[in-house]
Amino acid sequence: NGDPTLRVVLYGHADQRGSLYYNMILSRQRAEKVRDYLITAGIGSDRVSVAPIGKMQPLIKEKSVDAYARNRRVEFFFTLGPPQPMVHQLEDLQPEGKQLESTVIVTTHDHAS
Repeated sequence: NGDPTLRVVLYGHADQRGSLYYNMILSRQRAEKVRDYLITAGIGSDRVSVAPIGKMQPLIKEKSVDAYARNRRVEFFFTLGPPQPMVHQLEDLQPEGKQLESTVIVTTHDHAS
């Protein structure tokens, strides 16, 4: 909490079971829970962003209870500097006839090296 330019992007992940749509929503909720904890612990909300990944980047590709558990995770990505907009489109994951609360998720992270 000491460096005001330090920011964190929380990448939410899900295991391989379930649809792309379901896992994208689930991974966003998982990362949001971590974000809420960090904010409660005193980290400024403007310094914490959420990016859902869903089931697209499993750590372990085998199909076992242990592999599924390890793939359900939140990864922290730390950056310095002002936030940069990053847009995630969920349109391709939207099932026919269903309406998402929001079809675009805007998060921030710094692209500086």
